[in-house]
Amino acid sequence: MSKKVKFSLIFITFLLIVSIIGFWQAKKITANFEKPQTNTNQESEKIKIKDMLITETKDGQKYWEVFAALGEYTNTKNKATLTDVVGNFYKEGKVSVSFKADTGMYESDAKRITLNSKALIIAEDGTSLSADKIVWEGATDKINAFGHVQIVKSDTLYATCDRSEFTSDFQKFKTFDNTTTKVYSK
Repeated sequence: MSKKVKFSLIFITFLLIVSIIGFWQAKKITANFEKPQTNTNQESEKIKIKDMLITETKDGQKYWEVFAALGEYTNTKNKATLTDVVGNFYKEGKVSVSFKADTGMYESDAKRITLNSKALIIAEDGTSLSADKIVWEGATDKINAFGHVQIVKSDTLYATCDRSEFTSDFQKFKTFDNTTTKVYSK
């Protein structure tokens, strides 16, 4: 054997021994190392989403959509906290009601949309509803408004109250507490 071959064999044997020792040491160091598992049933995870869009369909057609400039979703509560909210409800493929608010919340389990701070809803017939807080209950399809409620229906009705309840098509409503209503004829 030449010197070159002997040197190569010694060098390869040396590398092999060093590698075996290195792997053995690594195994000793990481033997008791366990990656912590997150239990998603108990721990809350929050996700911040820029330009968040939430939609719901009914009978294969878009029923409503909510857009927020910023959204924060919490998985344990199935809630999304929304900022700069705008959205629409659809009927027969066309926008029937539009809404906006500075802040809001969507609760997927309850199918509830809450609009806070400068909340405004405008129906396709021009009826508008503004309040401190507006809540659409998906289970009952009712709209409830709270605090400084103002209802304007074209040029025929102007009402203020502390609380009101609407059907989702804005055809029927009730006013409660400190109510003032003005009805005008055309």
